[in-house]
Amino acid sequence: MEISIIRIKHILKKIWQEERMYFLLLFLITFFATIMCANSQLLSIIGIIVLNLTIYAVISVIAFKLYKDKNTRIHTINLPASNLEKYISIFIIHFLGVIITIYGAFYLGYCLSLQIFPNQVGFPGNIEYQFSLQSIISMLSIAAIMFYGSLFFKKNSFIFTWFVIFMCGLIFTALTYLINGKSSYVYNYYFDVTLNSIITIGFLLLTYLRLKEERA
Repeated sequence: MEISIIRIKHILKKIWQEERMYFLLLFLITFFATIMCANSQLLSIIGIIVLNLTIYAVISVIAFKLYKDKNTRIHTINLPASNLEKYISIFIIHFLGVIITIYGAFYLGYCLSLQIFPNQVGFPGNIEYQFSLQSIISMLSIAAIMFYGSLFFKKNSFIFTWFVIFMCGLIFTALTYLINGKSSYVYNYYFDVTLNSIITIGFLLLTYLRLKEERA
């Protein structure tokens, strides 16, 4: 079956109609939480940590929820669309859509905070890092693992996936220390960016391959 833009648009429309209020609520919560945290350096640091954790939690919970309930699972699998079309639709809404919604609300909240608290905003240094290439790719790598975990684990996907990430993080930390030692920051930077890019692409591919194995 060839990829059909029309079928993808149909699936996107269906998912969006069912979940647009959820995305609006997610946007509003992130937006106002950002403003509330902006006038405190401590809260701004905590806020950015919570920001990324929210992205991970939302993706792991909702990404493949249609495949977890028996009734919606059968209906989704039997949709007149290829696995790739379903994957692209879910990826756009439940991966890119979640990240854009949360980051967009965060950025708009930050801009408004500059007007409300011109001399007290605690985000500037954190903002610069949060939107750096290294930070974004690092976030995407964990989000991609959560994306896969949402499909692989049928229940408590966030908890189980986070446990796997934690264990992998311990191994990665040990390997990084053994390989990099006390090397320069530039070497560490490119090592991190390259590894996280491979992780992101790898888990997005694994998610698609796992989706192809789903049966009613």
